[in-house]
Parts: sequence; structure tokens; C-alpha cells
Amino acid sequence: YRLHQASEYASRIGPHGTGRGRAGGEPQNANGPGSAPASQDNKAPTTGDQSQSQAHSGGSRPTPDQTSPQERSSPIPAAGVARIYSWFRNLLILGGIILASWWVYRRCHLLLEIARSLIAAVRQFFQDLFSLGAAVKQTVTKAEERKRRPNPFAAYESPFLTGKDKSWSAEELVLYSYEALQAWAIEQGIQPQPEQTAREFCRRLGQTYPDAGPELNRLALLYGHAAYGLAVPTGSDLEPVRKLWHYLSAVATGEMIASPAS
Repeated sequence: YRLHQASEYASRIGPHGTGRGRAGGEPQNANGPGSAPASQDNKAPTTGDQSQSQAHSGGSRPTPDQTSPQERSSPIPAAGVARIYSWFRNLLILGGIILASWWVYRRCHLLLEIARSLIAAVRQFFQDLFSLGAAVKQTVTKAEERKRRPNPFAAYESPFLTGKDKSWSAEELVLYSYEALQAWAIEQGIQPQPEQTAREFCRRLGQTYPDAGPELNRLALLYGHAAYGLAVPTGSDLEPVRKLWHYLSAVATGEMIASPAS
């Protein structure tokens, strides 16, 4: 396309010379008695240099016979090439938009989860930055202090029997129940490890005592919200925590014989 365009401009600006050049020493066209007859268009033949100078000075366009072979043999005009390129580019853009829309539609649930996680992380960052999570930090500090001084399981009373489940917040109830679970596990010969999370510890207990597996998993989930999140979700079901207290108390008092998994 560029070569064709350059050739077209070149043929317009500097066409080929026409006629026959004069011989050396021959005077230029003299309109005297012995001068050569003029051409049909009353113009003397010009050399190639003279033709180029005429073209630069605003001469006439070259005739079809003077068109270069490259220009005559060009199969596609410049406008057609530009139009095909524009269509092809628009087709590629449209295909990219369709593929991106299809991918977003297929992964909308994943994108929503990622967006929720990012929003929660940003919110937690700013809350910690401006000390808006002071109450949560204080609750975690109390839990860590109690963890350093473990009490026997007998020192814990079920809040569902004493009625404290009506006055305590959900966070206090979950944290207290998890501390009691750790004391109970120590008496059963299962020592909590410092690097273990609540979910890992409850999963380990659930493998040893499968009868309380669902209740342990529920307590681990609520503990994650109470200790590391903003708060326990409103309307959370605390019935599994109550059942877990009944199971732990029955095993500790001998009313129920736990059957550890082999």
C-alpha cells in the first residue's frame, strides 16, 4: 500500500519526458527562418529535466500512456485496502468484547466472591488504622490471657444452664465455649498446639470424637467471626453450641462414655 502510494505521487510530480532531446550544440528553439517546425500543440520538444521542471512549476497531469506500470498493475486501490483493514480491526474488537463478556458471565460468582473479600479486607484495614476495631482487639486480648492460664473444665459452667446465654453477647458466648472446649480436650489427653487455628483444632477433635463433629465445626466457624472478624453474624444459630456443652458435660461427669474413633 505504501509503495503504491509513493509511486502514484512520484508519477504525478515527475512524469516521464516526452519527445526527442536536442543534439549537443544545437541552439534552443529559435523562431527564425531556419527553425524547426513546431509540434501540433505549438510546444517545442522538451528533455526529461525540462519535463520535471514543468511538473514542479504546476504542469498538467500525466496522460494515461505516461502512467507507470506499477500503478497500472495495482489490483486493489488504496481506499479499498484501508476499508478492509478497518473492517478486520472492528471484527477483532467485537470478538474480544464477546469473549470477555462470556468469561465474565461464566465467572460471575467467583468475581463476586473476590469483590466481597477485597471489600472486607479494605474495611478491616481502615478500621484497624483508625482504631475502630478496639473492642474486637480487647476481646481477643482477653481470650489470649485466658489461654495462658488454662482452668480445668469443671471451672466452666454451661451458660445455657445458668441463663447467661440470655445476657451475654454472641461473641462472649462463643469465646467462653471455645475456652471450655480447650480445657475439656486437655483433660482428654489432646493438647492444643499454638500454631493450630480454631478450625484445625476442632477438626482434629472431630476426627477423634465423630459424635460431636458437626457441633465442633459450627463452633469453629462462629469462633472465627468472634475472635478475628467484626462480630458473629446476626441471627446465627447457637443451638449446636448448646448441644456441644451437653456432650462435653456428659463426658466429663461420666454420664456418657465417649467413643473415640480408632
